[in-house]
Amino acid sequence: MPSWTRGDVPMAVYDAIRKCVAFVGYPTERDGFSAEGTGFFVHVEDAGLDFGYLITARHVIDANRDMAIRINMKDGTSKLHPVPKSAWILHSKRSMDICALPTTINPDHADNDPHDITSLNIYNMSMYGPNIDLYTMSIGDEVFISGLFASRPGERKNIPIIRMANVSAMPEEPLWPYPTPCYLIETRSLGGTSGAPIFFNWTRTTLTRQMDPPRYGTTNAEGKNRVVVVMPYIFVGMILSSHARRFESDFPPETSALRDSEFNSGISVAMTAKDVIDFIKHDEGMVQHRNSVIERERQKIGHRPSSANQRHVLSPDANPHHREDFMSLLNAAAKTKKQGDQTSPDETDDSSGDS
Repeated sequence: MPSWTRGDVPMAVYDAIRKCVAFVGYPTERDGFSAEGTGFFVHVEDAGLDFGYLITARHVIDANRDMAIRINMKDGTSKLHPVPKSAWILHSKRSMDICALPTTINPDHADNDPHDITSLNIYNMSMYGPNIDLYTMSIGDEVFISGLFASRPGERKNIPIIRMANVSAMPEEPLWPYPTPCYLIETRSLGGTSGAPIFFNWTRTTLTRQMDPPRYGTTNAEGKNRVVVVMPYIFVGMILSSHARRFESDFPPETSALRDSEFNSGISVAMTAKDVIDFIKHDEGMVQHRNSVIERERQKIGHRPSSANQRHVLSPDANPHHREDFMSLLNAAAKTKKQGDQTSPDETDDSSGDS
């Protein structure tokens, strides 16, 4: 339910949630970096290994040039990481506006990592799968977006902004040009939020300045000691685009300055958490990436399949007549041996006596 219907102050947001985003753009000679959109960090586990990704909208990196990622550092500065276009993993369907950049930022070693980021445990904190029944979100609910304000990305470091929004429509039908159902979010959006994550405060509580900061704790899940940030936010989806058009007929003649401008309709289109997670878990490129890393790690520790010593085992279709050929060779060998054993008894005795 929107905060204005509850009669309390607008929802405050823990500042730590801004650390999950980085800015995506390209290097420039004049300013050093031109920010074009937002990406957010996630981590997943597969075969006992942690995998980190930066997720963003595909159209953010579609320019015919190599991109760069600017990430905040713990010393209060930022670092620019040039990224060749070939490093991105694109969705196998061109119409799905999402891509991922594999990263080596590991949540298990956050204390030793100079990057000042928060990585989302995307499977456990999303409005998806079994979590849907736990977190009830409906039309009119308040959500927020952490992302880039293109007019002020920050000089020395990224300065992500928080944009408050409301759910205007649930994902019931596809909205062209996107092939899957999307959320409609009323957010008075501006350029720069493409690829930004959307969150829902599922506790429906209002945070005040007097409240304690987010709680930090450790977990020993699956034998791993990991520092975690506990916040009451659920990942809802990712901003794709906004709807804008000219609204001349909506204004009286004396407002010609407004009539001549293109106005944002206030509606943003958002990919669902389900589509984001399906891409991470099941898309061909993502699966191939994780499988290749898993295989390299297995080779490092000397892992070999149990059949590795059976060097002469044929595949079922290597020789469809292998059984008949084997029996034929066996019979031939038996006949040869039988002929070689046909010696006279006397010859045998003589040879025995000479010895």
